[in-house]
Amino acid sequence: MLKLYFYPKTNMSRVTLMLKAEKRERELGVIDHKTKRLECRRDATKHLFLKFNAYGLNYSLVNDPMVDKVFLYDEKRRWILPKNVIIEKGKFLNFKNNGGFELQIFVPLDEINDYRV
Repeated sequence: MLKLYFYPKTNMSRVTLMLKAEKRERELGVIDHKTKRLECRRDATKHLFLKFNAYGLNYSLVNDPMVDKVFLYDEKRRWILPKNVIIEKGKFLNFKNNGGFELQIFVPLDEINDYRV
């Protein structure tokens, strides 16, 4: 289940996911409501899905009207991705049977090189 923690002073929200199999929340990112930008940090050693050479994002979060673009970054690279690019170039996977993850869309790194900043 997604949870949104809104901070009125900054007009930003922290987004977390509570998995059925765990007792803690996982941080998904931060939404800047003024710019409609979701910011997601990834650790390549933990989060890179090697089969697709891609990073996964929660599909319902990316597809939400609150988000127009995603600022995705890891230890070495940064991308600013329009929502439509993620949806068009992404690959869907659902790991529901392995820990309760919701539908994820995986963005292959070789497909988003034009969006590096």
